Amino acid sequence: MRALGARFLAYESIAGAGSDGCLLHYANNDQPIPPGSLILMDASGEVGYYTSDITRTWPANGRFSPEQRALYDLVLRAQEAGIQELRPGNIHIASFMKAARIISDGLVELGLIKGEKEEAFKRGDWGKFLPHGVSHYLGLDVHDAGSYGAPHPFHKHGGSRPLEAGMVLTMEPGIYIPRGMEGVEAKWQGIGIRIEDVILVTPEGPRNLSARLPRKAEELERIVRGGAGARR
Repeated sequence: MRALGARFLAYESIAGAGSDGCLLHYANNDQPIPPGSLILMDASGEVGYYTSDITRTWPANGRFSPEQRALYDLVLRAQEAGIQELRPGNIHIASFMKAARIISDGLVELGLIKGEKEEAFKRGDWGKFLPHGVSHYLGLDVHDAGSYGAPHPFHKHGGSRPLEAGMVLTMEPGIYIPRGMEGVEAKWQGIGIRIEDVILVTPEGPRNLSARLPRKAEELERIVRGGAGARR
């Protein structure tokens, strides 16, 4: 980060593998990486007193398992849809509503949530897999000051304030299934996934300021398997 111009870390880095990746503010960063696990790294830099907030998740051995890949692609779809909601005039919580619906429907399709999609979404079954908001302001602080507007009845992590051009926010959906989660098959357990980028709201639509960092599963696999040569 220093070589690229960031004197400071933006916040205390999070680097968790397996179930540790399911702890939202895990900061011990001192455990072995279990074979076949995913690594979730939430780490970023501060440049010119302005912060960033970026997360990537990748397979330690360079290959997603079928279950890891299914959940990863689901989170990526939710993130891409959420990013598209970060437009002038849209209320803040619109991105959360879009991302949560995609995750809820996807978990029904994968059998992790039971019942019809509409009813499962209304019940909020997805909440135990996505226990946090997906967007917050960025600026001089990693959770920057500013009102999100009146609380929205849909979820506590969002408000009714219309977005404006020039705002910078994160978009960071995730799915977390720690080992021992009740009612979930063992093959899905020990998986924590979050994908987070820095989004600038512009009159023309959202601009991903961290888009150069690969997000697609195939790109991440190629980088891990190829080492330094694949990043050039």
